[in-house]
Amino acid sequence: MSDAALIDRSVMVVGEGADARGAASALSDAGYAVVAVPHPAKNGDGSARPGQRIASVQGHVGRFRVQLEGASEATVGVGAIVLALGNRRLPTDLPRPQGTLLPVLTPASWVARVHDDLAVEYRVVWARRRVIVLLDYPESTPKETAAEALRAISDVVELAHPEVCVYYRDLQVDTHSLERLARRTRELGVVYCRYDKLELSFEDDHLVVSSEEGQRVGDVLVVAERIAAPAAAPELAEELGILLGDDGLLQDVNMRYVSGSQTVRRGVYVVGRCHLDADAETQAADLQRLLGEIVELLGRESLPLPDEYADVSSEECVRCLTCIRTCPHQAVELRSTDDVTAAYVVPEACWGCGMCVANCPVRAISLVGAEHLVKQEVV
Repeated sequence: MSDAALIDRSVMVVGEGADARGAASALSDAGYAVVAVPHPAKNGDGSARPGQRIASVQGHVGRFRVQLEGASEATVGVGAIVLALGNRRLPTDLPRPQGTLLPVLTPASWVARVHDDLAVEYRVVWARRRVIVLLDYPESTPKETAAEALRAISDVVELAHPEVCVYYRDLQVDTHSLERLARRTRELGVVYCRYDKLELSFEDDHLVVSSEEGQRVGDVLVVAERIAAPAAAPELAEELGILLGDDGLLQDVNMRYVSGSQTVRRGVYVVGRCHLDADAETQAADLQRLLGEIVELLGRESLPLPDEYADVSSEECVRCLTCIRTCPHQAVELRSTDDVTAAYVVPEACWGCGMCVANCPVRAISLVGAEHLVKQEVV
């Protein structure tokens, strides 16, 4: 089994935004040494300082060796790697003609403007405003930004009492936080209009919205932002051997095991907005789940073993490297023992999926139970 002395109990947190700061703080409070690596996206101007980006990752769960770009010091050793890259915000494209005086705001900038105006006694002005909040245009609004929009509506209506109408097509309120916000805004008198087709007509200083429910005029337009995957996700996924979803977010699903934070490579975790679209409440639960998994991994005397893992017969291995190329979990390496060089499956890194067993052309690999490793060490 694993040598407890070889388990590195530090954790590398990769990212530079709020998600990374939150993960680093939570892990530090839990007693883990945290190595923070911002890993900013490449922008071609060489602005990243030495040691800020991951160059390569070797080793396996409990004993990763991470080389940082431009760092002259030795490779950094960590027991686990947490990707907390956050996401990117993108403006919603609107067919808005040039020259219109209509304010088009994000939920955050709307709240900021109302607070600024209230500071100079513009309450009466806002009470007369007709605000259109646009969701699901031209595609479904993410839960993260939908929650921000509903929270902004609640805050502004309680402060300044404007007339607010929310246009939506597929608003999902399937979490406690979102359902509570939607109910609260309705209690405050906010009108919700569901649409299948929507037409926007911009005039000099107002907007006409046409839908199946008729027309409404607004003199302020609030549009929820879109989100996109973090720019660094593809390169990190390739280097670490983990998956991307169709939406570009870091994937968290394994063929044999599904977890909120685990990836297809043992010891590599994702947390926060780089792998899920959720409101703040769900993101907080995601962080707590990560902490539980890190404690389960590194809080023992030795690394946990799978119920079964792949074992290579070194005498039969022909070193074709097929298993190394096809292992979806980066668990196979070439190792020399007693003057014999052969493929070797690291038991703690193996998921027991059988992919290497199925692909080995000489049938040199088989699945064995964890007790097999114990017997080997006894011998």
